[in-house]
Amino acid sequence: PANKVIDKIRNRDQIDKDEKKILAEYMAVMWKRVPTAKERLKRMAPDVTQKLSNKYDQELNMIATQEPHNAELIEKRRTEFKEILNRYSKDPPEEVWLETIDPKKTPLMVEAMASMVWTFLTFDDKPNFLTCDNPVFIFSDIGVAKQESELSFPLSSNISLWATWKESSQQDYIRTTTAAAVKEINRRTAANASKYIFSGSNEHWIEPFIKKGRWKLHWMV
Repeated sequence: PANKVIDKIRNRDQIDKDEKKILAEYMAVMWKRVPTAKERLKRMAPDVTQKLSNKYDQELNMIATQEPHNAELIEKRRTEFKEILNRYSKDPPEEVWLETIDPKKTPLMVEAMASMVWTFLTFDDKPNFLTCDNPVFIFSDIGVAKQESELSFPLSSNISLWATWKESSQQDYIRTTTAAAVKEINRRTAANASKYIFSGSNEHWIEPFIKKGRWKLHWMV
């Protein structure tokens, strides 16, 4: 569904509110379907399963109080459930990750992305915008809903979305940017990459830039 929206942006045409929502859903899916998201799910799994374990322990305790004659069966179910959660905690099944990708699973994230002030930065000279196998950049420690949040997402070699919560005029919808801003977006892209970084052209600076390995990131507001 986002293909037509992205084509409009690449043609530097205005998009409407509904199209913005479509692209926000696309970005939420992109953020969750990449290899980094799998690793994120694995890191979160112990905390999630512990909360589930506590919740079901409480529920089973209530049932045990109401049905003391089923105490043996309840304890059997408790043991089975803990064994399942323990397996999930160490290695979440692929289907759990796949289920999380649906943007309907994270409506607040989609709403926040769609509510931000979007500016499409354009730069028709060198350097080009890079992209990678994890192209939606968010400062992970603050997310997208705070006033200082920023999001960037390269859409072509010459256009990147930059989203913030700062007030902006309508003229800022598409804005010619600077080489310094392109480099900052590229630092975010490179820092976000799991394994692959892509460029639409072979530029001399790309290889040494990637080999640098660590990049100091800055807010652009």
